[in-house]
Amino acid sequence: MKYLLSLMVVLGAISASAGGSTATVRCHAPKYPNQFVVLKMINGMLTQWDATHVARPDANSIFLLLAEDTEEGVLESVRFGKAKNGYAMVTVVTTADALTLGVSPSLENGFYNYQDLGSGNGNKRLDLICEKI
Repeated sequence: MKYLLSLMVVLGAISASAGGSTATVRCHAPKYPNQFVVLKMINGMLTQWDATHVARPDANSIFLLLAEDTEEGVLESVRFGKAKNGYAMVTVVTTADALTLGVSPSLENGFYNYQDLGSGNGNKRLDLICEKI
C-alpha cells in the first residue's frame, strides 16, 4: 500500500510538471472558523500533500486525521476520487473512523463528513468554505 501511495505522488508530480494545472486550497467549517486544512490539487483532483501525508491541517483540528502518516500511521486506507458533480474527494479510514472531504470544482466550497465507525455517536457533516491560495 505504501508503495502504491508513493507511486501516486510521483506520478502526480510528473503530471504537474508536464503542464497540468495545480492548486493549493485552504478550507474551514464556519462552525470552527479557526481550524483550517490545506490541500493540494492537480488537474482538478485532490492528491497527497507529500509522500506520507494527505494534507496539512491545523494542530488539534477536526481535520487531524488528514495529518496521519500514510505509511506508518493508523490509516487503513486512503482513497482519492472525483464525484459526478465534479467534487474532488479524499477519504481516509482507520479502524474506528472515516473522514471524507470534498472540494467543489469552483474551489469555493466543500464538505466534511466524519463517521464514527465504532459507536456511531460522533458522526458529523459540515459545509466548508474554501479558497485557492
